[in-house]
Amino acid sequence: MATRPDAGERMAGLLPPIDSYASGPLVVGDGWTRRSYTRGGVSVEVTIARRPVTAEEYQDWERQSRGYPAAAVGIPAASGFFTCAGDGEAAPCDLHIQTRAGLHIEVMGGGRAPRADLELLFARLPLR
Repeated sequence: MATRPDAGERMAGLLPPIDSYASGPLVVGDGWTRRSYTRGGVSVEVTIARRPVTAEEYQDWERQSRGYPAAAVGIPAASGFFTCAGDGEAAPCDLHIQTRAGLHIEVMGGGRAPRADLELLFARLPLR
């Protein structure tokens, strides 16, 4: 009898090792997967989780994110924003994304990664 793979296992291909980054081990949990990427002394942790949302919940996500800098995520039917500890290009940030299809993505800079580093890493992930 075949078993159905966990959602985290099915999402594992979305966080591959990336050239020019030291990639940490892939960690798979119940409905989520995570990997850390390090370059130039800055470590970024990316987590992808199944988080189904209703149309109303997605609208709430978009409404709540309006007070933050928007992220051009390049994923159809997805909304993302940055939370940053300060203003300016060097301020450390985190990136939060929710898709209507039910994926939640966190790109966390650990208080050290500026927005440009998060955008560069996110652009290299096969999420589009």
